[in-house]
Amino acid sequence: MARMRTAIVSIVCALPTILPGAANAQYPQRAILPANCELKLKDAAILFYALELYDGCIVYFDPSIKQIKLTVVTLTLHGKSTIDLTPRVTLPPAPSKPPTPPQPGEDLPAQHGSDGTRGGDGRAGTSLDINIQTLIATDGSLWIKTDGTAGGAGGEGGDGAKGAGPSTGGAHCYDAGRGGNGGRGGNGGNGGDTAEVTLKIGQNTPNPVKPTQTKDVAPSTRPDSANAAGVIVVAGAPGPGGPAGRGGRGGNGGEGKECHFPASDANPGPNGSDGAAGSPGSNGRFIP
Repeated sequence: MARMRTAIVSIVCALPTILPGAANAQYPQRAILPANCELKLKDAAILFYALELYDGCIVYFDPSIKQIKLTVVTLTLHGKSTIDLTPRVTLPPAPSKPPTPPQPGEDLPAQHGSDGTRGGDGRAGTSLDINIQTLIATDGSLWIKTDGTAGGAGGEGGDGAKGAGPSTGGAHCYDAGRGGNGGRGGNGGNGGDTAEVTLKIGQNTPNPVKPTQTKDVAPSTRPDSANAAGVIVVAGAPGPGGPAGRGGRGGNGGEGKECHFPASDANPGPNGSDGAAGSPGSNGRFIP
């Protein structure tokens, strides 16, 4: 078997036991991870000669990596451990609200508010090609979690401009103008797809394991099927679409004016209509 690049890892727990044969503690090729340990892998091509996971262990990947090739010569499981392919990133920030247009001059229509910006899309789960040559799991199980992340919220629509002020002409006073309508809210971003996973167990005739979808949308919880000893379950849910942005507020009508006889007073203009909300983003897709 060709020698793959050794894993670069960050361990958020007590230092794992590094067995003989490791190059050094930063590049372990053989590791025992204690209970409730988190192991962050920072490479796209990783080889473990021996990896032993205890109950509550979570292995996850640097979010800058989009695709992983992982080979484990001997994987030993105790209790319920997880490989989490969900990128650990913050939600896309909501876009800024557009500025409000200025009040127009006399007799000119007020500008409507600008539409809000679409929210950012969620991230798909990190793609994983994993080959486990020997599995020892008499008292343990592994869940490979494939969740995508949520889409970001749509931006708020811009407010409409204030209506034009009243105008005068000769012996007449003319009413003020209508305010501009608010802009439509931005659509939410789409949720991220589940991770693409290829899992093969065994050396001579590998046994492929197909992903399944958990209920609803991410974040998903550990499936009951992943609690039985001796199993590896690949399952997860797509990220939910982001919420719709709120429509902008209609602009105030122009101010009224008290006029002198014989002219009648100029009335204030009507307010503009509030903008419609955007549409929620679409949920991500399950990738079988």
